[in-house]
Order: sequence, then structure tokens, then C-alpha cells
Amino acid sequence: MPAIFWSGVRPSATKGDLIVAGDTASLPTSWTSLAAGSDGLVLTAKGAAQLPAYQTPHQYLNWTDTGTVNNKAWGTSADLVIEFFGASNATLTGMVPSFTAQTVGIRNTGTTLLTLLDNSGSSSAGNRLFLKPLTTIRIAPNGWVSFFYDGSVWVMSDWAQGNWISAGYSGGDFTASAGTWTVEAGDYDYSKYMVVGSQLFYNARLITTSLSLSALTLSINQNQFGGYTPQASIIQPIVATDNSTNTMGFSMWSSTTIDLKRLDGALWAASTNNSSFYVAANVEIA
Repeated sequence: MPAIFWSGVRPSATKGDLIVAGDTASLPTSWTSLAAGSDGLVLTAKGAAQLPAYQTPHQYLNWTDTGTVNNKAWGTSADLVIEFFGASNATLTGMVPSFTAQTVGIRNTGTTLLTLLDNSGSSSAGNRLFLKPLTTIRIAPNGWVSFFYDGSVWVMSDWAQGNWISAGYSGGDFTASAGTWTVEAGDYDYSKYMVVGSQLFYNARLITTSLSLSALTLSINQNQFGGYTPQASIIQPIVATDNSTNTMGFSMWSSTTIDLKRLDGALWAASTNNSSFYVAANVEIA
């Protein structure tokens, strides 16, 4: 068995107690007893010159904040499992850590969105989130994210978006290289996105839209896929009805849009409530 070197006066203790150094000297001259913890608790170091303490291995918290949340203090020093169900969307820029290697897991059990920002100046440097290679992630209902604190920042260890996210209708997000591409609210069947790792998946069904003039390119603004920046000009096929004529086309990503063109190089025809587009595409993002 390992040798035990005793220095100083033995403190009083009962069965199950621990004897720990009571000062910070390399050869302590004072000792203290630490009362035995309850069944199921774990002994956790609190850092230099601090006595260890018993605590639950994980603590469960409910979180209902809304709006922008900076330097979030959870009010406990345990590793945390948190359920988010705010009444409206929330944005988290940083968390106050309790100790190095602390872990925090957040699951969205509500109906709103939780957005996380990478290295945001809205939180103190030691409280910020490290999301690389992404700058923003969104946790939809049924999604989750986990972090560990490395002593300087919160490092994201894993995440899943959860449900598909719809940006919501905005007619200004749809434009044409000539004339006007009119996508009315009733034409907006769906436009939604999913991020898995650093891959963006985008699906849209836009029906009975209108074009005021023939146009080579129709563009969907990045607002419709979360504001993410595509990292490649990937070309993928789409299905369309061009002024009542079924045809094939392709989508091509730019830095701020996904562009739609006919496969044969012809112009999209001018039409009134007679052009529909069915898009399924993916691309690496930042």
C-alpha cells in the first residue's frame, strides 16, 4: 500500500470522513476533516487553495430566458443538463463557468429557437462559446448541444439541430436577374433548412409564382437558409414548371444566394401565377 506521511495535529473525524490539507504549503502543518457526503454524491476539486466539495454528478435545470442572454450564470457548480423551453426565441453568447472541465448540455424541449453565437463580444472573454467551424448554430425543438469548459472558453463537443427550421415568408428574399420574381405568401408552400455538422440541407416548394419578364436566373436569399455562407458553387438538379411547362433546371450556390437556372440554358419565361419550383440542395457552410 502507498506510504502515508502525517504532519501536524490529526483533526477529529468520524467514519467516512476524509482528512485533507488545510493550507497550501507543500508539507502542510494543518489538516481538516471533510464530512462524508450523502450516498450518490461525488467529490469534486474546486481548484488551488480551495477545499474539495461533494456535489451531485449532474444537476438538471429548466431554462426559460428569452431574447439575448450574455454571461449566463447558472447558479450552481455542478455539471449541468438543461432543458430550454422559452416562450420566445433566445440567443446565448456565453456562460459563466464554475470549474475547468465543467460540462453543460442543453436540450430544446420547447417550441422556439435557441441561437448560439461563436466568440461573441457581448460576453466576457472567459465565458464565450467556441463553435468552430461555424459562427452560428440554431437549436430547434428536439435539438441539443453540449459543451465542456477548457479553462478559457466553452468548447462545443457535439450538437444536433433537431427539427427542420423555416425562416418564414418574406417576399423580398426572392429576386430575378431581369424583372421581378413574385412569390406571394400563398405561393410559399415551404422553405426550410437543416444543418448537420457543417453541411446545410435546403428544401423549398414554391408554387404558382410569377415573373414579370423572362430571366436567366432566379435567386433565393440566404435569409431563407439561416444566413449561412455557402463555401462552394455546387450544382444540383431541380424540378420546375416554367409557365405551365414541366422542365428540369439546376440550383447553384453563391456566397449569399441559391440561384435557379434552366438546364437547357434558356430563360425562365414571363408568367402570371404559373411557375413553380421544387428545390433540394446541400452545401458546406461557415
